Amino acid sequence: MITQGLSERRACGLLGLGRKSFRYEAVKRDGQERIIERIVELAMKYPRFGYRRVWAMLVRAGEVINRKRVYRLWKVLNLALARKRPKRKRPAVSQQNWPVANRANHVWTYDFVFDQVVSGRKLKMLTLVDEYTRECLAVHVAQSITAADVRRILERVCYERGYPAWIRSDNGSEFIAASVGEWLAANNIKPLFIEPGK
Repeated sequence: MITQGLSERRACGLLGLGRKSFRYEAVKRDGQERIIERIVELAMKYPRFGYRRVWAMLVRAGEVINRKRVYRLWKVLNLALARKRPKRKRPAVSQQNWPVANRANHVWTYDFVFDQVVSGRKLKMLTLVDEYTRECLAVHVAQSITAADVRRILERVCYERGYPAWIRSDNGSEFIAASVGEWLAANNIKPLFIEPGK
């Protein structure tokens, strides 16, 4: 409005704005940047501390600063106390469900490992390990591995080494597929699925 030719008094009167408020300039506090850096540093170092503990640490370090000012800066910087996650209760696992390998070919474990080549193409690897000897029985690398591939690899390794009593895996779709389950049952191999997230 002033740039269009109105006086400051008239423009402020039309807007209902006090002329002192219009002329107000924010006072730059000395050391504001230093205080902000210190608050951010402490918040990152101690994510479980809130603004009150950060303020107490600043005061102990010799800074002359008001707790309310630390709170205002905390809000401006959009800092937040890290949320405490509740501990999940782990169900007790009986030894009956978790056989320990006591000889070669007793318990095998298989799982997938993922990687990628320089061009960004994804690779999927099926690893098969004897839990007793810690020997890697097979590593099959491909861009895609299906349940039929898993069954074919198991057939080949079992033909060469004999059949295990147990085979441990997660609940991946390739491991719980009907074709793999039928083959395991036909060859008297007991599947052992670990709980999700373990």
